[in-house]
Amino acid sequence: VCECLLGSLLFIYIVYKVDLKFPTRFMFCFLLLVGNILFTWFYNWDFSSFGYVYYILVVSAGYLITEWMDYRSFFIVYDKVVYFFSIISLLCTVLYYIAPAIITYFPITYNEHNIGFYNLFLWVTPTDFEYEFRNYGCFREPGVFQVYIILALMLHFSKHKINIKKFIVYSIALITTKSTTGYILYALVLSSYFFEKRVPLVRRIFLFLVFLGAAGGIIFYELNKSGYSVFQKFALTNISFMTRLSNIIVDYHIFLQSPLFGVGITSQMNMHHLLPLQLFNIDTGGVDTNTFLSLFATFGVVYGFLSLIGIYRMTTLISRTKIEQVLYFIIIFLALITENFRYSIFFYILFWYGMNSYKINISSGILNKCKGTINASFY
Repeated sequence: VCECLLGSLLFIYIVYKVDLKFPTRFMFCFLLLVGNILFTWFYNWDFSSFGYVYYILVVSAGYLITEWMDYRSFFIVYDKVVYFFSIISLLCTVLYYIAPAIITYFPITYNEHNIGFYNLFLWVTPTDFEYEFRNYGCFREPGVFQVYIILALMLHFSKHKINIKKFIVYSIALITTKSTTGYILYALVLSSYFFEKRVPLVRRIFLFLVFLGAAGGIIFYELNKSGYSVFQKFALTNISFMTRLSNIIVDYHIFLQSPLFGVGITSQMNMHHLLPLQLFNIDTGGVDTNTFLSLFATFGVVYGFLSLIGIYRMTTLISRTKIEQVLYFIIIFLALITENFRYSIFFYILFWYGMNSYKINISSGILNKCKGTINASFY
């Protein structure tokens, strides 16, 4: 209800305040996506789910937001928001360790798997204190929180000067999520710094050695500790690892059943309850943790490839070199095949910034040429 209300207010504001433009490139892509959604809906005669309407809304809203804010303004706001939530999460983490009894006075909310969480409104934590602590932020699980932090770190590494204070806050918040994927992606983000030619070679070598030492220390600690370890996720007995592994294969099997138009929302969800049991003899509860393959399976090859192209092109906006662009796409790809953002407006905002990146790059190039001409005339 809150999301619909806020979305309606935003829609009204943008329509009346923003000079909306609908270029041919956008209209072609938009009609492909919405047409694909509608065709999949009717082709599979799937009237038990109104998720199709929601997809059309988030696709449309994502574009409206990219028209309302240019990508630079959006990422500035994004950085501030994620930084705020990271600080809140660290303050609540300290509270958890020094005075956990205070947390128990907050209301308890339950997710769809009937797991209870103490809800501090801007931060949550499971009610079962016997498990190893992990920083959830305000999200459904630590793995989702780390995705937002990783993108914020990528934005910082794409700048000319890194904000050390924010880098430290993001790093500590990421480490406290104890997300295996987050640790791997964090290492990849840091590795992009080693390709930065403007940084002196000696400094890069020094930071590389520091990074190796820190990584070695974390690995040694995790492998020798008792209880929860981030590296336990690679065990075939770990349900989290097996869920993510099975999702890749399950979505691939579903995709093969209807590669052109997809099987639809209801069938895709139903098969995620059955196929993991049939293929791997595990019960994942129907959880799908893969954004891209989920879209391929649900809507088919056109929708799936468009989503990949949009996210890939988005990396051109936050990278300065081809190596950085490829590395950043790999990072985002890995993040989105281990967490499901297919219903998230955040995913479609990034998608539309990517699809409009050609227009943005051309505009930036013209602006730079104009500046160069002005400077030349001045001198």
